[in-house]
Amino acid sequence: MANKNTSIYKIFWFISCCLWASHVAAVDVLGQGDVLNSSASLVSRNELFTLRFFNLSSNGDSNTNYSYLGIFYRNDFRIPAKPFWIANRDRLITDNSGALVIDETGKLIITFNGGKTLLELFSGQSNNKVTAILQDDGNFVLKSGEQILWQSFDFPTDSFLPGMKLGINYKTGQSRSLTSWLTDSIPAPGAFSLDWDRNERQLILRRRGVTFWSSGVLSENNKFENINLDGKPADHKFIEVSNEEGMYLTYEFVRNQYTPNDWINVTWLNLSYDGFMKDQSSNRGVLIPDLCDGNSISSGCKRWEGPKCRSRGENFGRQWCYFPGSVDSSVYWNASVSLSDCKDICWKNCTCVGIAATSLTPNGTGCQFWVQAVDMDFNCCSSRINRNTMGYYGVSETEKTSITRYGLFYLRFYNLSSMSDLMSSYSYLGIFYGNNTDRKNLIWIANRDRLITDNSGALVIDETGKLMITYEGGEAPFELYSGQYNNNVSAILQDDGNFVLKSGERILWQSFDFPTNCFLPGMKLGINHKTGQNWSLTSWLTSSIPAPGAFSLDWDPDEHQLILRRRGVTFWTSGVLLENSGKFDNINLDVGLANHKFIKVSNEEGKYLTYEFVPNQYTLNIYGIGVTWLWLDYDGTMGDQISSKGVLISDVCDGNSISSGCKRWEGPTCRSRGENFGKEWGYLPSSVDSLNYVNASVSLSDCKDICWKNCTCVGTANILNSNGTGCTFWYGHLQESRIGMSTLLYYIIRPGPPAKKTWLWILIAVAATLIVILLGILAFMRWRRLRLQEKFLLELMTLDNPSEAKELQIDDNKGHNLKVYSIASIMDATNCFSIENKLGEGGFGPVYKGLLSNEANTNRIVGTYGYMSPEYAMEGIFSEKSDVFSFGVLVLEIVSGRKNNSFFHPDRPLNLIGYAWELWKEGAGLELMHPTLRDSCSEDQVLRCINVALLCVEDSPMDRPSMKERKDMDCNCRASYIYYCIALGCFGLFKMEKTSTTREVSTRLNDIR
Repeated sequence: MANKNTSIYKIFWFISCCLWASHVAAVDVLGQGDVLNSSASLVSRNELFTLRFFNLSSNGDSNTNYSYLGIFYRNDFRIPAKPFWIANRDRLITDNSGALVIDETGKLIITFNGGKTLLELFSGQSNNKVTAILQDDGNFVLKSGEQILWQSFDFPTDSFLPGMKLGINYKTGQSRSLTSWLTDSIPAPGAFSLDWDRNERQLILRRRGVTFWSSGVLSENNKFENINLDGKPADHKFIEVSNEEGMYLTYEFVRNQYTPNDWINVTWLNLSYDGFMKDQSSNRGVLIPDLCDGNSISSGCKRWEGPKCRSRGENFGRQWCYFPGSVDSSVYWNASVSLSDCKDICWKNCTCVGIAATSLTPNGTGCQFWVQAVDMDFNCCSSRINRNTMGYYGVSETEKTSITRYGLFYLRFYNLSSMSDLMSSYSYLGIFYGNNTDRKNLIWIANRDRLITDNSGALVIDETGKLMITYEGGEAPFELYSGQYNNNVSAILQDDGNFVLKSGERILWQSFDFPTNCFLPGMKLGINHKTGQNWSLTSWLTSSIPAPGAFSLDWDPDEHQLILRRRGVTFWTSGVLLENSGKFDNINLDVGLANHKFIKVSNEEGKYLTYEFVPNQYTLNIYGIGVTWLWLDYDGTMGDQISSKGVLISDVCDGNSISSGCKRWEGPTCRSRGENFGKEWGYLPSSVDSLNYVNASVSLSDCKDICWKNCTCVGTANILNSNGTGCTFWYGHLQESRIGMSTLLYYIIRPGPPAKKTWLWILIAVAATLIVILLGILAFMRWRRLRLQEKFLLELMTLDNPSEAKELQIDDNKGHNLKVYSIASIMDATNCFSIENKLGEGGFGPVYKGLLSNEANTNRIVGTYGYMSPEYAMEGIFSEKSDVFSFGVLVLEIVSGRKNNSFFHPDRPLNLIGYAWELWKEGAGLELMHPTLRDSCSEDQVLRCINVALLCVEDSPMDRPSMKERKDMDCNCRASYIYYCIALGCFGLFKMEKTSTTREVSTRLNDIR
């Protein structure tokens, strides 16, 4: 029976815990001060969607522990489940320390590593209360009251949900579109994008900016020609909207005869990394990318552009086979390309006959090509004739270059062909200093993360005033300025290096608002209050890949300093800006060719830093204009271009350096402060194991950071790819003597130099000296204290003249509360005397007995004067009769209930003794008795006590009875009355008046006896 009850109790407890956990988890609101970390989540009200941090570790690499913040559908049964929206798809977090917070100013921020800012989703400010809520339509909304400040639907990733919008926002100029993942396991922006063409009224799918597929025109019944999703479980109704807010496409679900009654309206269109589009609820494909092969033009597919060698009969076909030995293979290690990019590169190379359908790396990046110059028995790909059409109002790579007035800067398309791989022919639009396309003269790139795979790029301003880069004869994959302006619009490249789009005198757009890795005079680093934009520099990924890399340079308006971060972690700081000189502590550029004056600005526009280039007598002037800029290299090195002087050499900021603004790297406890990275040219011995990390999104600085955080890693290098991506790690025990000479550059973690013994001996000597000095000081203080005590005791015990007692009393209280002995020690010392020799206990100070038998001269003792006999108080003579005097005073106080020297009567003497004598002589002794004694004690007893007390307070010691005689004169006052009097507070310590009176005693001692 007991076991049964226990089981029922356990079941009840388990159900209660589950219900409680469900209640806690079902939180859909994030308030100011709340923190959403990797162990928590937000769940919409009806538990349809959840917002949480997640890891992508499907590639199985132990070095990949990147985390993201995403929104999931809770009933997504895919393994693993994938989010339909990601907040930081291109700003990964390298561990599980991510957190989503709303700070006190209303900013929505993703932080990591204990509060460091990774990404500001909403950087505006609000004085009212701000909350974020995850709605049941999948939208994550930041609100201040009823005002929407920010929402995830305005920043779609690869999924199109009902209620989302694809198109242009006139108010912000933002273009909303879908962008695929790079691969199936890398959520970074990939090759495909889906846009709404409001002019053609159709959806357009582009691959690297080139039209890949189109939906066909939207019909009047809200359907597309090449999209058929009506059926189970519901119909899709697409809606075109054009109003003051913008022009966009949205859609909603419409129930039909197949729709279940209990069906929940949750589904979305998903754009996969390979261009595949499907409806998530029905799993029906909108577009299968294999159908759009090189020459297909059916169902909305577009024929691929390619060289003339590609006939229209050629196409890609999937084969399970191997190539013969006569076919050469070529490997392209590039983590920025996926399978669709590989097919496009192969298509445009006449010697390429095939590619690997599976990628070389676990994360799906990189390519493997097979190349042969002669025909084979099977065709792997085909092409169509290339069109060389220029966009109107345009600047193309082959025909025109924009040049500034004085010829200082050039705007042109260019190729990055530093790699030996024949497949690398990507082109970019950039601004160069001078007519030289050397990388060191490149100051700005328009499409650093939207590469062009051939030489067909063109920069155009269309009839609506949009500034865009088109490929392949006028396609518009990338809009630099997407607003509309009907007035005359023109773009000018200025002599300060700024490329400006204007309508008359109004600036619509400028390149200075979108810096890359160079900081020119007149540029701004900081925050724009009007648009919420953050101006900052971002390094290249590698020396040959201009995609955003590991390092970023920001202006901190609160600390008034520049901060260099590596993957969001502070790497270096400039020090505080000195307003008087416009200089930084850790930036010294005012030598030789030029002076730099940094200026801090805070106004309605924003808070930012800019600087001026001040020529001096050494400055090279071209047409009177000084030209220079600060650049941020891919490895974190910073320098001034005109003088080639380094602001920061990244190797100086090794793992443990804290000099010149460097910050110590965060790492495990196994990394001692003496360890750091060192360059080595050589090879590593066989005693260490190597591990290749093929990831084109990481560069050398990432490799060093990963190695630093792994206790078993002893060295790293990025020798895998010719473009500088990927890592090789070595693990084990490294012997320095076995590193040989070769042409390969490694970064080895070396232990710090052992501490020299000289410092140890110096430390010991200093410590010993300090100890000796301390001991000497303590000994001196002890000796001085003892000397003072001896002097005091000598002065105290050698007082011969009683007249000096008064001087001793007022001399620093030396006659009261002896400094040498405590009360406890005095009581212990005096308590061991014989009872026959003990004079008595009274309210006195310490008593020192003399050598005389009857009386003695003592050093003056300051006690309670109200109880002292006249001879002791006046002359310092103490005898046995002194205690008798004190006893008499106490008896009078007990009987009267009054204190001796606190007595006051306007017509009587000033103390209790004189008052008692007068009443006794007048025969009115009972008037001295306290009223509380009248009913408890007989009058005869009281008068007898008063009589004995008056005998004891005689002025002359000879007239007082001894203590033994006093005992025989028992006044028969019961002890209870005395105790009762004590409770009334009759006793106290008082000082006796200086005056004394002589009283005649009418009753002698013999009469009392």
